[in-house]
Amino acid sequence: MHSLLPTVDLLQFEVNIMELVSNSEAFEIFLVYFLLTIAPHLMNNATKAISYFCLNRNKYANIKKKKVDELYDKLKGINIMQQFAEHSRMTRQLSIAKRNYDKAIIDDKFRVLKFRFGIAFAFYITMVVIICWILYNYYGRAILIFPKTWFGPFNRVLSFPAVSDTAEEESDSLSFLEEGMLLKDQWLILEKLGSGNFGAVYKCEDQSTKEIVAVKAEDANRDESALALEIHILKLLQGGKHICQLYSYGTCFGLHFMIISLLGKSVWELQTETPDGQFSISTYLRISVQSLHALEALHSVGYVHRDVKTDNLTIGYGEVEQRRIYLIDFGLAKRYTDENGNVRQPRRKPGFRGTSTYASISAHKQKELGRVDDLWSWLYTTMEMASGHLPWNGLKKKKLLEAKITFGVEDICQVLPIEFKEIFLHLLSLTYYDCPNYDFISKMIQNAFKRLGYCKSDPYDWETAADVKQSELNTESEVNRDEEKQLLS
Repeated sequence: MHSLLPTVDLLQFEVNIMELVSNSEAFEIFLVYFLLTIAPHLMNNATKAISYFCLNRNKYANIKKKKVDELYDKLKGINIMQQFAEHSRMTRQLSIAKRNYDKAIIDDKFRVLKFRFGIAFAFYITMVVIICWILYNYYGRAILIFPKTWFGPFNRVLSFPAVSDTAEEESDSLSFLEEGMLLKDQWLILEKLGSGNFGAVYKCEDQSTKEIVAVKAEDANRDESALALEIHILKLLQGGKHICQLYSYGTCFGLHFMIISLLGKSVWELQTETPDGQFSISTYLRISVQSLHALEALHSVGYVHRDVKTDNLTIGYGEVEQRRIYLIDFGLAKRYTDENGNVRQPRRKPGFRGTSTYASISAHKQKELGRVDDLWSWLYTTMEMASGHLPWNGLKKKKLLEAKITFGVEDICQVLPIEFKEIFLHLLSLTYYDCPNYDFISKMIQNAFKRLGYCKSDPYDWETAADVKQSELNTESEVNRDEEKQLLS
């Protein structure tokens, strides 16, 4: 049973925070100004109001003052002889009452001071947590890192990811959604398509348009949430040729979810279905150049993927879209630029990110990853598509790193066309700060494609001749419709 009470959409809140940080050039200035000027005034006025209305600061003092007044009235109401007789006793009571009155005022002020100090302390601790979270997740500066076994809640708030050697871990054995469930009264769950490190993917149907789409969901209570970052990046990349469409996102049934366009099989699945476990030259060259364009688009908005591999490359859904390559899974992506578009200073040792087989040498050395590291993973992926395996498959960490370090130009020419020699040398010349020459790399691949006599209309290894013909007809009809619209407009 799920609660029917309305809940705050934390996913929407986190996405909005990401957009504020990435889009506002004055964010840091505003944050400092807020902490030094506006925030203390707001806190001071708020604590004064809370103290006045919640503590009733004169409650005990008024009680003591009432007792003093009663004693004075009693002295006025008795004769002079009784006053002399009871002078000592009454004076002693009056003195005690006055001391209690003064003590009550002091105690009350001390209680108010403690309350206001508690409010101020909680306020500034909250601000420190928020600042540390922003600095770590968006500016790459680690300020506070608590051991997970000691301060789990702090790690969740600060969103510090756990360092792992691979991104191929199995997801939690939670059955998030079931067939027949209706998400937000609009999307009907049809079947589960798969699961990964950060959640599960389901096939669903939009009840209003009858369109078949996909929903990616994760447990809202996970310590390491990646869906908000993925949504933020997809919003930045909307309209790109090699990026899936984002329809909606939100929180429901204790899950964070996003609705995206349905995609086809991954490149890894398609490769395993080939007879010899490798693609033809024509196929892997076209996959390579399309995935390069996808990475260029991602880098242009200030992010690096950090987990490029055939598992995270898919084809589109349907006869036409199956010739297009899509880049997916931005759960490990990281912003490498600041608000002005300049490359950030690398962290000293941020830890390993990615998948060992495809990770760059810098990733194995636990250095900050930049655009060139994505391209090294892209090159290793292309090598695997060409030969069906990589030279370091099955090796342990130390041996694996040594194999990548010793892998040279002569080795690359034995796996890929000669044009990739220039690509290999170009990548060797790049540092964390350098921008790769995407046009040069793309041109080298196209030169190899033409030199070997291939044509762009050739069928991919997963296509049939009938698929190619139908795809050409569909593409031609789309072009004709566009021309008609231009003539009529």
